[in-house]
Amino acid sequence: MMIRTFQDACIVLKLNSQLVIPEFSQFPKKYQKAIEAYAKLVIIVEALNEGWHPDWNDEKEKKYEPLFVMDNYFDKGFYLLASDDYNKTISVCGSRLCYRTEKLCKYAAEQFTELYKDFLIH
Repeated sequence: MMIRTFQDACIVLKLNSQLVIPEFSQFPKKYQKAIEAYAKLVIIVEALNEGWHPDWNDEKEKKYEPLFVMDNYFDKGFYLLASDDYNKTISVCGSRLCYRTEKLCKYAAEQFTELYKDFLIH
């Protein structure tokens, strides 16, 4: 099944999309959207990776994370710059949001740009 939505990811993982995301009203309002986006991205990444989990002790295993740019100078806004692999045990963003292949990483970054935007800048 091609995962195009958060609901698709929930179907793959046999989760109820209406119940899986907790209610975040206890957090300050300005963080609620980012926290909900992160929760959804964790589920999407899990579904896209089909059970693969990064081995942070294996320096030879590649792990891919999307790199985004905020570009107001050329009026492009928020967009995917590249996907980068981290075959070392370092990370510049959450390790739960890495992918097993560059192709998956680019797909997710482009398909779920709005969720990444909500997580990273809203």
